[in-house]
Amino acid sequence: MKAAADKPSAIEAFASERKLRAECDPEDKTLIIRGNTGHIFEYDDDRLGVIVQPKTDSSRSWNKARKAFGAAEMTITQNGDAEGAATFDPKRPDQVELAMKYAEIKQKKVATPAQLEALARYRAAKAA
Repeated sequence: MKAAADKPSAIEAFASERKLRAECDPEDKTLIIRGNTGHIFEYDDDRLGVIVQPKTDSSRSWNKARKAFGAAEMTITQNGDAEGAATFDPKRPDQVELAMKYAEIKQKKVATPAQLEALARYRAAKAA
């Protein structure tokens, strides 16, 4: 049995399950999963948070995200003019999908064994 200190944090477990990379935020030294227009962070023991910071000053992106988050029963914790934050349950696939969509976080693609075999054949043929 693992000691409590050996147990990965919620954000590490979330990242591992979804083939994402958790990195240290330079501002406050916490683990985050960075996206193009936001990031996911550990809010508390049971919930994760998502910050949506669109690259434009237009409020359209945040308003659309906020509406979708509310419909999925996510809790809005910060509501700015053009950006904001919400918390979500990492066990609810609909909330996870929305958080990743609006923070523009992409899952790492993993090659299948058939793709790896085809790549090895290609490399061998090219080397010959």
